[in-house]
Amino acid sequence: MAIFNPYESERTRVPAGDVRERDPGLPWCSECDTDEFLMYEDFVPARRPAGGGHLVAASVNYSCSVCGRFNGHEVPDSWNPPNWFWYS
Repeated sequence: MAIFNPYESERTRVPAGDVRERDPGLPWCSECDTDEFLMYEDFVPARRPAGGGHLVAASVNYSCSVCGRFNGHEVPDSWNPPNWFWYS
């Protein structure tokens, strides 16, 4: 678990890096210009619908713990939230 002081967020913001520049479909807080403080609330991996058919894209919902922005969108099929695991 990371501990941070939101009142010092101006100093702790991380500029957009190479990963963000390569794939704009990755989760990102445009207000804070980082993915450092994102809290992933929902993630659905890529899947095939019952009965076959085209692959349904992976999707994620997340919010920023610094500014409070919420966002959700499709993500690349190979992406998973950091430290995300499924209960069995």
